[in-house]
Amino acid sequence: MELNLTIIKYIRESREDAQRTWMTKEELCGFLWNFRFKKATGPGWVEDDPWWLGKPPRQVRFLEDGLVKWESDGGDDEDEDDSSLSEWKKRREGSTWHFADKAAGRTGPTG
Repeated sequence: MELNLTIIKYIRESREDAQRTWMTKEELCGFLWNFRFKKATGPGWVEDDPWWLGKPPRQVRFLEDGLVKWESDGGDDEDEDDSSLSEWKKRREGSTWHFADKAAGRTGPTG
């Protein structure tokens, strides 16, 4: 009987969590994220994105101090001389992140 109540509790908590529209700093910083541009960003961005070229996506980690650490350039590592890759590396140097107080009219707890 106790096992059934535990399962019901986990299902209930999972359903509640699925309704969340925010994440904690621990959740954001606890994963290695795959990064790719949306097609809507336009050809100038997706043309240089490894994911859109059939290669693995770039990977990024968000650090708790607000810095962004790029773990992988996707499939671009072998193309070090490619000027588009060099431009990408320049754009992302010194990248930082922070939680927004309000976005799209929504507010939530600060990470």
